[in-house]
Order: sequence, then structure tokens, then C-alpha cells
Amino acid sequence: MTHLRNTKTLPVSPIAIGAVLCLCTLILGAVFFMRSPENSAPKQMGEKENLIIPQVVSTDSFRESLTIGQRQQLQRDLTAYIASKRADGTLVDAGIWFRDLNNGPVITINADTSFSPASLLKVPLAIWFYRQASSSPEFLEQEIEFTGPNGTKVQHFPGEEHLVAGRVYTLRELIRILLEESDNDAAAILAQIAGIQNTDTVYADLGIAQVTNYSTYVIDVQTYSSFFRMLYNSTYLPRESSQEILTFLSHSSFTAGLVAGVPDTTTVAHKFGERAIDPGQNISQLHDCGIVYVPRQPYILCVMTQGYDYDELAKVIAEVSRRTYDAVTKSD
Repeated sequence: MTHLRNTKTLPVSPIAIGAVLCLCTLILGAVFFMRSPENSAPKQMGEKENLIIPQVVSTDSFRESLTIGQRQQLQRDLTAYIASKRADGTLVDAGIWFRDLNNGPVITINADTSFSPASLLKVPLAIWFYRQASSSPEFLEQEIEFTGPNGTKVQHFPGEEHLVAGRVYTLRELIRILLEESDNDAAAILAQIAGIQNTDTVYADLGIAQVTNYSTYVIDVQTYSSFFRMLYNSTYLPRESSQEILTFLSHSSFTAGLVAGVPDTTTVAHKFGERAIDPGQNISQLHDCGIVYVPRQPYILCVMTQGYDYDELAKVIAEVSRRTYDAVTKSD
């Protein structure tokens, strides 16, 4: 953790944190999904790897990832796969959004079907903080003392790093843990500081429906993908801020879903979300959305699913990721 001298320390009590845990109640029920042996080690991204659009783009270096015929084939392949998972009872519903970040093709499956975003909303929360830092660079160096766990529901996909009671964290460090570990304690502290009404400005600025109630808020794959496209293009935040957020997301400890479908050498900046929709009927949702950095062919892939078993939903997302990656790389 980075400590700055003469920085005000703000204590946050468990009671105060609990008052704003509507964000964190979105992180519900799941089971741990192990990656296959060949994909078992988390990827480590080089510190200097560029995760945002280059300032100078050469037409010789970038091209559409898929031809019209290849795009149509992938669309048919993914549509048939999702239909088969519905037929065998694995899926209740699913939405897929693929976009070539070289201004290439878009592939959609049920792109207008809405899902509960759960922890996906931690990304716009982080964006709000970096927006404030655009005009006040010292903003992210404010220090917060974590006084202890808030006692809310246990995460089923726990991160590898957790907040330590009595330790002082900068806002930047809390955001890193928020995005890398999907930590609910960090989310509660940051949500308390920001306030729902303030963070809604991010949604309004991007033309996205604002959050009035976290427990009932829904979003579709196309709309949510706007956050990642904005980060990649650095159209809302300074380049260094977009780069830092995407760097945190590329170090996510969640290695199921999108990451499980690509080789270890491929960087994926992504965020997952999970929620039990109807525990009585065992209906849950699991999502994973982000940017897959295939060399010279980066793309956004967002997959939202609803079904009965978190393990199986994770496998569906991983398979969609694998088929998409194979189609993109085989077109090279």
C-alpha cells in the first residue's frame, strides 16, 4: 500500500459500511470452477503492456478480425451452441455481444435481453472515482482505515486478497482490490464515499439508464459493453486512467469464464458478476465481460447467463470464449 504524508485518514465503521451494502448484495451464490490444467495458472500481464487504443494506428497493423463469411459462421455456431445448452437444461437464458475493436464486425445473440449485473457494476463505480481524479489528481491518495468486515453474505467466488482490519488503504488501493478481487468490503467503502446519486453521473454521461435500485436494476450485454469500449478508446477518462483500470481488470483473480477459454499468454481485462435470482428454484446468473487482447485483433466479448448451476454456467461462458477466440485467431 502507498502511504502519503499529510493525508487525511477517514475511519469507516462496519455499521456505516452496512448502510450502503445494496451494491454488495448483488454478489450471491456460486461454486468454484477450476480451469483445465493447461489453463490453470493465472496470467501475469507485463507492466508496460498497452491496454488502450494506440495513439497512432497503422492500417497495416490493424484489420477486421473476421470476414463477413467468418462472422456469419461464428454467429451460427454460437447460436446453435446456446440453443443446445437451453435444450439440455443448462441454460434458462443467455446473451452474447462480440465487437471487433478495430471498428470491425459485431455479433449479437439476445443482445437486448436484460440481466441483473451484480458485481459488473463495480466497473462504473471505479470509473466514477477516476473521473473525480481527472480534476483532482490527489483524490485517489486519500486514506481510509478499514475497521473490520461488514458481516454481509459471503462471496462464493472469493478473491485471493482481502481487506485487513486496522489497515489504512488509499482509494486507489481499494479500487485495485475492488476490481482484481471483486471485494465486497472495498465496494461498500467506495460506494459510501461516492454515493449512488453521484455515481449515476457516469451512467447519464454515457447514455445508460441510471441505477435507482441495485436489487432490481438490469442491463443487457450490448449496453454493458459500452463501459469497456469507453475504457479502451479513452473517450471518458484520461488515457493513463483508462490504462490503470484495465490493468487492474486484467489481474482479476477470477479465472473461470472468459479467461478459461483462451491461452495463458492472452491478456483479458474483464469483470464477472454473479447473483442468485430465485434461490427457491435454484435459478442463478453468472456473467463475464471484458476485452480479449489478441495481438492486432482485440475484441470485446460479453456473456451473460442464467441457469441452475454455477459450474455449468461458467463452462458455457468458457466455451463461448473458446469458440470466439478460435474463430478470430484462425482468421489471421
